[in-house]
Amino acid sequence: MIKNISSDDPIPRYGHTGVIMEHYIVIYGGVYNIDYTRTPGDILLFNILTQTFSEPKLMTRIKPGNRKGHIAVGISQSMLIHGGMDTDNNEILRSAYVYTLIKNSRNELEIHNA
Repeated sequence: MIKNISSDDPIPRYGHTGVIMEHYIVIYGGVYNIDYTRTPGDILLFNILTQTFSEPKLMTRIKPGNRKGHIAVGISQSMLIHGGMDTDNNEILRSAYVYTLIKNSRNELEIHNA
């Protein structure tokens, strides 16, 4: 079944990543307008069973920030987010973050020799 888009759904975007965790597709970041200036820096959950989007309430103040062109890998209940470009500063990013579905949190990782 293909989901029909509704006005309650998030704005279309590109340059984002998505990984599957349990019955969710976890979507992070990307750009949502053609001139590369709007990067939401948010995490969205798409429930595969109910075909609905939600934005989780995060239990931490740490944020990966607005980025596009990053990579993401799903490992068990976690999503590793690394690199990409900060479109606010036009800067290539070296940082990595982990979003954990169970804890509903993001934690920054320290990167050595990057």
